[in-house]
Amino acid sequence: MRHWHTFKETMNHEMEDVDINLSKKGYKLDGRQGIKLSIKVNQYKSVDYIADDVSLSLVEFSDLYRDQHRVNNTLQEVLDSNITEDSVNMIKRTLESQVQKDLVSKFKDSISIIIQMQKINFCDELSHYTENNSRKSIKYIIVIAPFHPSIPNNKRGELARVISQLKNNVTSGLPQAINARANVILLDEYARQ
Repeated sequence: MRHWHTFKETMNHEMEDVDINLSKKGYKLDGRQGIKLSIKVNQYKSVDYIADDVSLSLVEFSDLYRDQHRVNNTLQEVLDSNITEDSVNMIKRTLESQVQKDLVSKFKDSISIIIQMQKINFCDELSHYTENNSRKSIKYIIVIAPFHPSIPNNKRGELARVISQLKNNVTSGLPQAINARANVILLDEYARQ
């Protein structure tokens, strides 16, 4: 089994059509070359990276615009099927809440993976973040694609409100026993930090 430190790499956001390179490093959790496959816990969902700087950060790169496009396409198919407007609204809420549930699930499962890593002595350096009554903070950083240049400035405020609501909804879904907060940030801002 590879050692925990061999999974450290320059983060890759894997967002197609976004020409931003990152210099930040993290421990690859997801994917074919990730920790969870190496320690045989691939059944869990997970964030993309663990970053252990001043505090523990779980970093998820999420192309919300691609997800929103998929939701819009599904809604258009539903609209074309002649069902009631109430049904369309219910389907829209369900599809949008699924994104939030997936983000919360990735955080919770990532914590389970970190606990498993400690149990098998893969990495005990992170134990002080997951112990009961820990005062150490865990950051959940959800990095999204920057606003597309075609989005008019007057629509960006509305999108910022949607992003803020997503942050609040995800944070409220995180386990209260773990001192954690979600932060949704644009990729270009994250690259500058």
